[in-house]
Amino acid sequence: MIAVAVCLSVGCALLALQMLPKTYSSTALVQVKSVGENGAVVNGRTTSDLNLDTEAQLVTSIDVASRAKDILVSDDSARDLIRSVSVTVPANTSVLSIEFDAESPISARRGAQAFADAYLANRKSAAESDIQAQADAIRSQIRELQTKLDSSNKKLSSAKAGSAERADAQATSSALSSQIRELNSQLTPLAGQTVTPGSVITAAQTPESASSPSKKLVLASCLLSGLVAGCLVAFAVDRHDRRVRDRKDLDRLGLDTMTGIVDVPAVRDAGSSLVGGRGAEALRQLRNALLAQMPERSGAVLVANASDSTAGSAVSVSLAVTVARSGTEVVLLSANTERCAVEQAFEVPVQPGLVDVLRARADLQTAVFEVREIPHLKVIPAGADASLTSDLLQGSAIETVISELTQMAEVVVIDVAPTSANADAQTLTTATDGVLLVATALRTRQEDVLEAVDQFGHVSARIFGAVVVNVRRERGVGAASRRAVSEVATAARRPLEADDVQDPHHDADSLGARQVSR
Repeated sequence: MIAVAVCLSVGCALLALQMLPKTYSSTALVQVKSVGENGAVVNGRTTSDLNLDTEAQLVTSIDVASRAKDILVSDDSARDLIRSVSVTVPANTSVLSIEFDAESPISARRGAQAFADAYLANRKSAAESDIQAQADAIRSQIRELQTKLDSSNKKLSSAKAGSAERADAQATSSALSSQIRELNSQLTPLAGQTVTPGSVITAAQTPESASSPSKKLVLASCLLSGLVAGCLVAFAVDRHDRRVRDRKDLDRLGLDTMTGIVDVPAVRDAGSSLVGGRGAEALRQLRNALLAQMPERSGAVLVANASDSTAGSAVSVSLAVTVARSGTEVVLLSANTERCAVEQAFEVPVQPGLVDVLRARADLQTAVFEVREIPHLKVIPAGADASLTSDLLQGSAIETVISELTQMAEVVVIDVAPTSANADAQTLTTATDGVLLVATALRTRQEDVLEAVDQFGHVSARIFGAVVVNVRRERGVGAASRRAVSEVATAARRPLEADDVQDPHHDADSLGARQVSR
């Protein structure tokens, strides 16, 4: 679920990168220089005559934007152009970084260069205007002093030699001349001063890729959003998904989970897949835990699946094989009215089964089949006519069979139909020592488990524990082959007549031959 959400978010990110309008950015670097006598730039930002923070604001002024508009010959207004420009001052420098955003790479480069040139031109014009104003003010003072000097000189020329009036006029003229010379000394450098407001040290370049939307930012944002959304969806699904997934789900229902998820082979492969195959160790742990629950490590255990699947039968076969391989005498009894796992797993020939024993058409010994490949293991199929019904499992006859089997073997494993299919498991608990409840991973619902527990609780049955299983697919048997085997087995399981089982020691092959001839 989370992976799907992440993949969708990546797809949305790629789509967004294609659909969103692209913005290109170009930057021009301008080194700012002093245009006055005391305007030195110290560490880039100072409280001196030249303050780069102020200069940065001037770049986005209407005057500079109007000059840039004229350079670009743009139809956009000066205020629209200002919205596209931004200015920063790199630390410890006397440089302005002027960035311009546009819809095309060329427009971005032209815009950044235009603002850089417009800023320098505006600054130069302002400096020249300041210099001109200073010069005009000095010239005005000089003209006033010159007028006064001319008047003083007239008085001096008309005064009598040696008179006080002449001495006073001479002193006034000398003072005025001195002031005029001082002002002229100030005017001379102003008249010859060359204004250098700064220079473009890095011209704006045509950007090779869009600056917005940022691929990294969009992808990272969408990935994070997808991850969060996936987690939320997974949490919501998990809260509403009532299927059993692992032992924790059974633990929350108050059951004693005997081991982790058990990986069991299909019923047909159970007899040959458990020596060292996948899931063998988990089955050994299940065997040990189950035997520890049984009185004197012996008795009859009912294996019941909580949902309609073959998992219960697969566990019954696998458990019986595992216990038998430990040297314990085991009988696997098929009391499953839905399907007979014993015949599928061990290729039992046509012979009497449980249904024949319950109908008194055969004794128990003739229904027992010894599995030669697995010492210590005996099995009893449901019956050759496949007519085992729930009614036959009622009463004392089945209790007698199970009691005799516990005398014959140390452990009796009983395969029964799922609790969701019928009440056979509930019926048989009175003849057994306890129940092993099976839940199929990602198939059995928690409600099915609770329903099974409720069924067993009504008859005060003991639940040894529970287990979650995965059933592997059959090996090397195709669907067509399975259908063929099923058809042959069905044809062979026609009703037995009474004379077919009168002799308890009747040869099984002869019995099968007579059935086929009929």
